[in-house]
This record gives sequence, C-alpha cells and structure tokens, in this order.
Amino acid sequence: MRDVNALHPFLRMLAPSFVARCMKEGLYVKITDCVRTKAEQDDCIRRGTSTVDWWHTHHAYGLAFDICFNDKDNPYPNDLKKWKKAGEIGKGLGLTWGGDWKKPDCPHFQLDAYGLAADLIKTYHDPKGFMAHKDFKITTPKTPIVPTSSRKKILWLQVMLTIAGYLTPYTGVWDATTKKQLKAFWKATTGKECTGRLCSVRCIGLLK
Repeated sequence: MRDVNALHPFLRMLAPSFVARCMKEGLYVKITDCVRTKAEQDDCIRRGTSTVDWWHTHHAYGLAFDICFNDKDNPYPNDLKKWKKAGEIGKGLGLTWGGDWKKPDCPHFQLDAYGLAADLIKTYHDPKGFMAHKDFKITTPKTPIVPTSSRKKILWLQVMLTIAGYLTPYTGVWDATTKKQLKAFWKATTGKECTGRLCSVRCIGLLK
C-alpha cells in the first residue's frame, strides 16, 4: 500500500519533511510501500525483497515506508552515495535507516518510537492490535505539555521539535535532550530565554 495517510500519525508528519529535505539536497524521491498487509509481506518474501514475516516488519504497524528515486528509468540506482545521503536525511529526522543494517535495505525507513518488532508484539500483540490502540490515534494536544505529561504528548513534542530542526530522540519522556532542544527552539523562535519548563506551557501554538 502506498497511501501515506495510512501510516502512524507521527510517521505521517515526518514523511513530507523527509521528502522536502531530500529535494533541498538535490535528491528527488518518492515514498512507495507504506502499510503492508500479510499477503503483501508474504509476496515481498517470495520475491526476495524482505526476509521477515508480517508480524516482525514495521510496515505492518504503519511505522515504516520505503522510497525510490523519481526516475522512471532508474528508480533504484546502484549509487550508494545517493542512498547514504537519503539515509542521513532520514536519520536527521530520527528515523532508522535500513541501509545501516547487517543486510542493508537502503530504501527502508522506520520509526522506532514504539520499539523494535519484539516490543510491538509484546505490547500490542499484533499489527491489528497496535492500529486499534489509542497509541495509533494521535491528535494535536489541546492542553500545555509539561514534564509530567503523558508519553504520547511528549512524543508528539519530540516529533514536532525534530521537524522544526531540533533533532530530539523519541523517548516519550522529558529528558535532558528534550529540555535542551526545547530551550533552543524557544530562543530561536521568540528571542527569549526559558527554563525548558515554563516555555512548554505555550509551545503548542508555536509548533503547529
């Protein structure tokens, strides 16, 4: 399935930033595979483009997408420099790049905010369980985000800070890096200093 709108909301937010950053660097890419059904994953295994079953691919959870280059004659070029450049851009958005794996999968990018496949299975049982869970239903927070906020709210903040150019690991906790990046964002946006706590009361409006 190539429908970006079927992805987890966080990855859906990150995808256009990834494409835009690639374009800025002279890489014209398109997002291809997003969410895969079991039949689609089985077909990937049959064709040799994947080695993991449906339960163990982030595609099944809406937490991964693949890319190709926007060149109908050569969408998957044998040019490692181009793939590495795209990989660095993805990692700059906090995504895991398949090109770094022992068995490289250069077109693949995934969001590990909810853990690896084993973590997803342990927490949500299967892909359908994850997609039916409240963790898959993310909306813009309507109330201020503070250090004691829920994991979901803090993850939203970390994703938005990263999109704004302040790479923040997706921990879901108010850690030292989140505080540091929030302070840097606030200073650059308002010209004022903040504690990393006080500015959080108003950051939602600025990060929209």
